[in-house]
Amino acid sequence: MNYFLLLIVVTYQQKCQWADEDNNIYDYTNLDHPQAWHVVDTQNGMGMFNMVYIFNFCNINLSCHGIPVAVYEGLEVMGTITDNCDIVGLKSTTSISHIQDKPKDYGISISFNDNSQCVETANQNRAVQTDKPRTAIFNIVCSERAEKQFRIIQGYGCIVTLEIYHPTGCPVNRGIYSYIKISIKYLLIVTIIYEVVGFMYNKKIKKIQGKQAIPNINQIEEINKLVIKAFKRFIGRSNKNGYQIV
Repeated sequence: MNYFLLLIVVTYQQKCQWADEDNNIYDYTNLDHPQAWHVVDTQNGMGMFNMVYIFNFCNINLSCHGIPVAVYEGLEVMGTITDNCDIVGLKSTTSISHIQDKPKDYGISISFNDNSQCVETANQNRAVQTDKPRTAIFNIVCSERAEKQFRIIQGYGCIVTLEIYHPTGCPVNRGIYSYIKISIKYLLIVTIIYEVVGFMYNKKIKKIQGKQAIPNINQIEEINKLVIKAFKRFIGRSNKNGYQIV
């Protein structure tokens, strides 16, 4: 019976995806934490008292003051989270975009707000009401490996920013050019390692001196000649078509 109920829950789990203007699809379903993410703000804490951000992204089952939320701020006292909480973001306000001021392939940004006017502490500790809601921004940086925890980039105030390196920040439908770029990258790394190790082996073990110690030096020189020859042809054609190389 318990297995049957678990199967129903898994079957009806919500799938959360976002597509950008280039039709790159990002699936952030797997970004969910089984017990919700807990990130303690030790930077703005007071020893035994720390603020803790509790949140999830897709299948969210969190509440603060009886209101369903995506993000809330709790109080941790001597390692224990109390019942005190402040709403930071509602799930209904979910907004997704690419990370601000970064290339599109850097990752995605998921944000939530509390649909209210945030009050900030200004100079001389005076409370000032802003025209913007309190907002939590989560930057998901594209990475093949997933970090175990978010880190706080900006805490305390009307805007809270957290960041993590995670595969969720990468599109699930990468184009063929992305795979070619990755393949070329790893091929270059392997080639460089091979050439360096081969050079050291030839020089120290085989006692080969000079450039002859470089593995496949003859083939490399032939390739260089072909590249130079092709480049000269390109320059020649450009000059004939009226272009001038400055």
